[in-house]
Parts: sequence; C-alpha cells; structure tokens
Amino acid sequence: MICCGDRATVSDLNAQIELGADLLAVEPWSDNSADRTALHFSTAGGVECLQVLLNEVSGLFTKDNWGETSFLEARDCWGRTALHYSTWVSNPLITKLLIDFGAEFLSQDVLSGHTVLAYTGAVI
Repeated sequence: MICCGDRATVSDLNAQIELGADLLAVEPWSDNSADRTALHFSTAGGVECLQVLLNEVSGLFTKDNWGETSFLEARDCWGRTALHYSTWVSNPLITKLLIDFGAEFLSQDVLSGHTVLAYTGAVI
C-alpha cells in the first residue's frame, strides 16, 4: 500500500509510483483492517498528494466488498468511500477535489445508510 496520509509528500508519492507501487491496493487484512484504500488514507493528507493520486487512478476499477467499482468509489468494510472520510474529518479542500473528480456524494454507508451529505451535517 502506498503512503498517502498526513505526513506524505508529493515527492514520496511520486517515488512510490516510480517504484511500481500498487495504487489500487487495499490495506492488508488484519484484526484492525477496515479494507481502506490509499484514497481513504489520503483524506488526512494534503490536496497536492491527493491530486497526484487521483490523476494516476482516474478511470481505474478495483474490487471491494461489494464487487467491482471505480477506484474513486471503493468502499471500506463499512461501505464508506473516501468522500465519506473527507467529510467526516471536515476537510473541505479534499472533499471538493474528490467531488470535482466525480465522487458520488449520495452514496450510502452500510452501517446507517447515511449519505456523504449526512456526514457533512454531522461535523458542522
């Protein structure tokens, strides 16, 4: 899994891409794993890293717990997309970038059926 969290830099990410990092990887299974992707983790980072990642994976597909989906819409084990995470942690710049790339703001998680819009209301 590539490094894309709050301490990652664009240089770090570009180096990982050059080394052939699997951009579509899901976090390794463990007792604490939530099946998150680099996009989920990137919601805690900077806009610049997310922009690089989105440019690399735009239009690519992956498999999550619910079948094949665009990487942008990949869900964790609770059915949350990266957009759910960005609104949950109240990161408006990341949220806007994900929406600009086509993230679905009406997708629902599987725990409560809440949409991204509900997460936005929960953190305001």
